[in-house]
Amino acid sequence: MAYLPKRFLPHQVFAANTDVGKTIFSTALCRGVAARYPNSSIYYLKPVQTGYPVDSDARHAKKYCPSITAADTLYTYKDPVSPHIATVNPPTDVSVLESVRTKIQEYAQESKGKDAFMFLETAGGVNSPIMSGTLQCNFYRPLRLPTVLVADSKLGGISTTLSSFESLYVRGYDVNTVLLFEDESWKNNEFLAKQLPNDIRVFSIPSPPTRGSNNDDFKDMSEYYSRLDKVFQSVAEHLKDKGDKRIEGLMEMENKTKDIIWWPFTQHHNVKNVTVIDSAYGDMMVTLNPKTKDSKGDSNLFTEKFDGCASWWTQGLGHGSPSLSMATAHAAGRYGHVMAPECTNELSLSLAEKLIHTVGKDWAQRVYYSDNGSTATEIALKMALRHTANKHQLSTGTDTNRNIEIIGLKGSYHGDTIGAMDASDPNVYNDTIHWYQPKGFWFDPPNVSMKDGVYNVHIPKEFKYDSAEEKFSSLSGVFGDRSKSKLASFYRSYIDDTLNKLIKQEGRRFGALMMEPILMGAGGMIFVDPLFQKTLVEAARDLKYKDNTEKGIPVILDEVFTGFWRLGRRSAAEILGVKPDIAAYAKLLTGGLVPLAVTLTSEEIFKSFYSPNKHDALLHGHSYTAHPIGCSVALQSIKEYEQKHSSQLTLSSNALNQLSDKDWYIWNPETVQYISHLPNVQGVVSLGTVLAIELKDAEGAGYTSNVSKEFIQHIRNLDNNMQIFARPLGNVVYIMGSIVTTPEQVAQLEKTILNALEHR
Repeated sequence: MAYLPKRFLPHQVFAANTDVGKTIFSTALCRGVAARYPNSSIYYLKPVQTGYPVDSDARHAKKYCPSITAADTLYTYKDPVSPHIATVNPPTDVSVLESVRTKIQEYAQESKGKDAFMFLETAGGVNSPIMSGTLQCNFYRPLRLPTVLVADSKLGGISTTLSSFESLYVRGYDVNTVLLFEDESWKNNEFLAKQLPNDIRVFSIPSPPTRGSNNDDFKDMSEYYSRLDKVFQSVAEHLKDKGDKRIEGLMEMENKTKDIIWWPFTQHHNVKNVTVIDSAYGDMMVTLNPKTKDSKGDSNLFTEKFDGCASWWTQGLGHGSPSLSMATAHAAGRYGHVMAPECTNELSLSLAEKLIHTVGKDWAQRVYYSDNGSTATEIALKMALRHTANKHQLSTGTDTNRNIEIIGLKGSYHGDTIGAMDASDPNVYNDTIHWYQPKGFWFDPPNVSMKDGVYNVHIPKEFKYDSAEEKFSSLSGVFGDRSKSKLASFYRSYIDDTLNKLIKQEGRRFGALMMEPILMGAGGMIFVDPLFQKTLVEAARDLKYKDNTEKGIPVILDEVFTGFWRLGRRSAAEILGVKPDIAAYAKLLTGGLVPLAVTLTSEEIFKSFYSPNKHDALLHGHSYTAHPIGCSVALQSIKEYEQKHSSQLTLSSNALNQLSDKDWYIWNPETVQYISHLPNVQGVVSLGTVLAIELKDAEGAGYTSNVSKEFIQHIRNLDNNMQIFARPLGNVVYIMGSIVTTPEQVAQLEKTILNALEHR
């Protein structure tokens, strides 16, 4: 956990290379603090030491700075080599990091009542590995301590120093200070002071005396350190000033935010506390702890929260992914942003090819780029409606018969732009928008949830089916081959009868079937009966208009939420066993890092816009269409998804039907079963990384329900358990993980969730 009490100022000392004097600078820092702030506690920590006990950096620091309160080493190895080859039995990263965190907390607790400084000295260079082989700049990132970089003053040191700085910077470290020896031959200090950002102070000092063979080394080094004390008092002042300003800025963020930011999907009147996020890594967000804002200075200002809403469903590879950051930086450096129309570049072309051979396999031939899910679905609508109008010779003039509608599902959500809103039934998201004009018919879909350990297919009353529910013991039963069932036959008759009435009796015209496959997100995590959706697709492809031999309208799958392993497979279409004509993807496409969206479609749809006339083109675009940075990140994200799920890429649809529940989601089946039996739970849905719990509400369910308020506050602020940041959908509370979520984290999450449910 990141640690930052008001009166405890920790720093991490990285080096641009080995043998650049890192321990000398760490010791001088401790001495500078002792001279400038004589009443402070001073702590020195060396997590990993090789060449021990002959070499001991902690012993050196204590020897030349007797004022140090404590100097500790956690892991020691005899051979003076890189830590990753110093042992054949390395401890886990988790255990090493936990040891470091524990020691920092011990220091902070020990220093209560007075100001304290801590310097954590790493081993080797910024990109040197620890025992497991993990690079230090990646390993220490969860702590994100304010950083002092010891530069290389030798020939070639400018290159290694700037590379080290960029390695830290691209990973989100705050480098406050750069320290190095003076060398009149190379004058690296002068160049670095000009090259580095203006807010980074560069301090240079004379080189230490050469180690001799007599007993005067201690005297020589003591005199040397004494000459440095004045400089390092200034360094100490600089570090404390930066630390104080950081805390001051954090304390001001809540009020400033309330004054100038207008949040989406938020009633500001009801917001009591603002979650101030300092940083994020993996699935965790480091946030300002409101309980300690007014503390005297001994309590940690930070708390960690699991990002349970995946930052609005975008996170697939965790926050602060080094590989995605590098993909971003590379594309930004190579291209920045370049024009898309009538142009191409390696990254946008490579991503288009990748998409066609993955989520678009066997059905898509064209990729249309945009920047977010809402616009991707609007593009899909424009494609589908034009194609249907041409295919079925439907009028698209300015007369009253111009409207061509869509078929959809109640509770759907396709985005907040006007066209995307018009493709959803009236609901809380759109019915107060003045330009909203619903253009479609929406079936009330049968839905699935688990209650009392059984999967129930809830069939709407308006269907007038002879049973209100069908029951299954497993998800494989829900997704199995039910095409010959009585319910399948009923679904088809009900859909056909409804559409025939709308078309023949009411004269309505439909240009597309548009739906979120399997799980409708914003509508309340509604798990739609897959049999109903497959039947609806079949009916759409058989739909005919009078006096027209052509049949079928395009099927649009809105996979903005469900695509790219959200539900445990590459796409929800793959789980359904349906090949769409058009599909929209965003969110997990780039692992949650940068905005990018795509609309995939067939060559047949593309040809509806192909002609010599500009007027016939799809006149829709965005300034950042196919921006190389987004394409680069998407390519890296897809690569990592497939590496993680490589064993599942070859599963056939029949194999999917044979899976046990534990293969369908990251949660423990026993926990899901237990939740389904709780008296305050209406039902539970678990698919892939998603766990959605519908709470009972005597006053009625829906987005405006307040029944989840207590639950949300409980999981956000629960002491002694993993805290979870989540936002409800009315009476539905949901938690999402990612592909980097560990089984240990899942167990902690479930403990917090159960605590909150049983507390209500």
